[in-house]
Amino acid sequence: MLLLSKEKVTEYLKEKMPQLDFSRPLSIREVGEGSRESDGDGFLNYIFRVSDGRTKLILKQGREHGRVGTTRDLILPMDRSFLEYQSMNLRKAITPEYVPDTYFYDKENLILAAEDVAHLKIMRFQMNKGVVFPLFAKQIGEFLAKIHFYTSEYYLETKPFRELTSHFMNHMMRDVFDTGTFITSNETVHGMGKAISDEYMTFAKELILDPRIVKERYKMRELYVKKGEAMIHADAHTSNILLDEDEMKVIDMEYTFCGPMSYDLGYLACHILSQYVCTVFRKDADPNKWKQYEKYCLNLLAEIFEEYCHVFFQCWDEDVKNIYQGVQGFKEDLAQRLLSELIGFCATNNIARCSEAIMMPEYAELPP
Repeated sequence: MLLLSKEKVTEYLKEKMPQLDFSRPLSIREVGEGSRESDGDGFLNYIFRVSDGRTKLILKQGREHGRVGTTRDLILPMDRSFLEYQSMNLRKAITPEYVPDTYFYDKENLILAAEDVAHLKIMRFQMNKGVVFPLFAKQIGEFLAKIHFYTSEYYLETKPFRELTSHFMNHMMRDVFDTGTFITSNETVHGMGKAISDEYMTFAKELILDPRIVKERYKMRELYVKKGEAMIHADAHTSNILLDEDEMKVIDMEYTFCGPMSYDLGYLACHILSQYVCTVFRKDADPNKWKQYEKYCLNLLAEIFEEYCHVFFQCWDEDVKNIYQGVQGFKEDLAQRLLSELIGFCATNNIARCSEAIMMPEYAELPP
């Protein structure tokens, strides 16, 4: 297998994408060389940004171990980018405006080539600055609702739905969340890039070891592991969303599997809620700026769920299978269940983030 490096990219692409302009040197940069704001906070894969002046693309190679830090100790499925490639193409067929183009997948060398959408900004780092995205709730609500509905058994016949579930089992990638998100394995509470006071350490240990909370986390884990409703992104956080005032793209789909629809909603809500919390500690020349941003974050949480339900049940009314048509109260119960579950997944993920060694930029960038 070719271990891709900056020095090997040009010759590799001459074979794989001869339509590129090689009359002058390609612009090649490895993700991780730039700032976290420009490159994001992915740690698993070897990623190269390439441009010939017209076409901009990403080359993403998965290897057995992660690229940096503790991810080097993980044992990962080396074909994970192939499932990502397939899931991107499936999502592209459903919501073409929200998914980057794919160019090819090289099975021999485990390399995914896709459109580089670097003209857009990583949402997390823009929220750290207090940037408002007026179309985001509509965009992400539509993206998640359509993907969930059209890959669910509400729309698909049972046989293809079960085949989809089996194909996107993705056990080894799921295991990263199966344990880390729902189970605290020891009593150690780690700092997220900053020293943690003894007072907070005591509070965090009491929180994560409280038998009532442990029980609820295990209940949410059971839901996550056993409930296969639709094809979910499973890592839908604000570093995997790139956007500007008009356009949005969703990236990094290697954790995809058929799971609870509420997980995508709850995981995204967790990250927006973190931004809401952080507004209290941010400083700016305009004292009203972060007060307004608090309201924006809270409104965003409600608007995303409302838009999701609006689009999901619009798809339902147009395309749901005959057996679900006319069942009185079914849609209302489904919406209520989604809301209840997403709150649970939001809480579970926030507990994990507050008690594990996770460097989250919204916390790391707070003033001392």
